[in-house]
Amino acid sequence: MRGILAALALAAFASVPAFAQDMDEEIVVTGARLESWERWPVPHTYVIRRADFAVVEVNIRNDTRDAGARGAEMTEALRRLEAGARRAGMTLALVDDDIGVVRRFSLQGAQQLMRPGGRSDTSALTIRLRTAVTAADTLESIHERVDRFVSGMPKPGRVEMSLGDTDLTMVNLEQYRASMLREIVAEARQVSQMGGGVAGVEIGGLENQVAFKRSSDLELVLFLPYQLSVSLSAPQP
Repeated sequence: MRGILAALALAAFASVPAFAQDMDEEIVVTGARLESWERWPVPHTYVIRRADFAVVEVNIRNDTRDAGARGAEMTEALRRLEAGARRAGMTLALVDDDIGVVRRFSLQGAQQLMRPGGRSDTSALTIRLRTAVTAADTLESIHERVDRFVSGMPKPGRVEMSLGDTDLTMVNLEQYRASMLREIVAEARQVSQMGGGVAGVEIGGLENQVAFKRSSDLELVLFLPYQLSVSLSAPQP
């Protein structure tokens, strides 16, 4: 039995380097990405963590008729937003919606996302305003902070700004893998030592990425979608 558990532990920890490329990524942990984990039940071993940041959609729209002037006003609005956010202790961000990863803001990257706003003389753009989630924050306080900042920003020309959805993000989800693996292996060892005809213990799913579910407005349950199975020995005659 000790040999089985040792092999399981070795296989579990050997899988960690496969995720090294994700160690510094900031992941959007609400929205479509959250829905992908809803089918998984939360196992016995998990951790609860507060989100690192909130990212709020800022919808920018401009209907200045002249295309050149309209583009210049949108660019100036982005510059002012970036500078103002820096002064307010926030940052602008772009989100790769396909994989749910937060990308560093750049003026060029934002301009590439600009699109027609429903009419030929209108342009629209959606970026994210990123603010740290503090211990004292509530979802309402975050909304108030962002709304106050955006409302107070000067809007060049015919630029308008409105807020959209709020998502939560976490940096380096995989940092929690090692501690959860230790707890899972300890749980398997405890089950194996219970006696009562336990012939073997197997752990499956340890190769999965760290999953998450929302447990409150600003907190998430993080877990590995693992399965612990027990085989029983035949009863002695």
